[in-house]
Amino acid sequence: MAEDILAFVMAGGVGGRLRPLTDARAKPAVPFGGVYRIIDFPLSNCINSDIRQVYVLTQYKSHSLSRHLKSGWNFLSRRLDQFIDEIPAQMQRGRHWYEGTADAIRQNMHLVHGMHPRHVLVLPGDHIYKMDYRLMRDFHVERGATLTIAAVRINAAEARGRYGVMEVDDQWRIIGFEEKPDQPKTLPNSTDCLASMGVYLFETSDLGALIDNEINDLSQQLVPRMVASGTPVYAYDFALHNSIEEFEYSTREGHRERHLVHMSSDAGYWRDVGTIEALWSA
Repeated sequence: MAEDILAFVMAGGVGGRLRPLTDARAKPAVPFGGVYRIIDFPLSNCINSDIRQVYVLTQYKSHSLSRHLKSGWNFLSRRLDQFIDEIPAQMQRGRHWYEGTADAIRQNMHLVHGMHPRHVLVLPGDHIYKMDYRLMRDFHVERGATLTIAAVRINAAEARGRYGVMEVDDQWRIIGFEEKPDQPKTLPNSTDCLASMGVYLFETSDLGALIDNEINDLSQQLVPRMVASGTPVYAYDFALHNSIEEFEYSTREGHRERHLVHMSSDAGYWRDVGTIEALWSA
């Protein structure tokens, strides 16, 4: 078990652009593919990355999501200190609900202190992808990063006004970060830019000081501040490094064959399903 990682899944989003699907449920609880919920993807990633200590932070219309977690994700052994626990907003610091991703973590730092992990992994609960978070952890440790952010290459026109966009040096250290810019900066000799997936890996020892009372949002406030101050923040190229071994099938001369590949064909697949159109196309 990856005991050095504690995961927080952000599952309190309203999902206004997904209405009417979110009229009665949180965005991560929206059905996908007929048999899944959107949140099943980050939770499955955690389990398959051997991360067995997961807190799901809920807030908006959480009943459907809570019921799904209890019926489908209650198989871990509490005796082995393994869990996927729902944590509703509880006004832990003052008389306000979660006011952003950083505030959600800050209000639950007591859970971090109780577990003593080396790393805290913060995940969006509303994206469709398959990822081995241990590979990102290894990248993070090798570079001595304070924070590592998973990134995907997408066309600048698609990123405009939608995603946080990074500039990196030749070592993949982030030297510039803009949240949802109107004119995203592209990679050299490319029409693509490097967009944040909203997957953050922190050193626990630094996290409490980083999310002080002036910071409510990770991407809008914390990341730009860290980059500007020279803190070692790195980008993790998801499609390049996400080598997940898997059996794939092919048919030759009428015979179906199974063979092991070191990077599955869908290892670089990632979709933000924030709209009805995006959910349908995913």
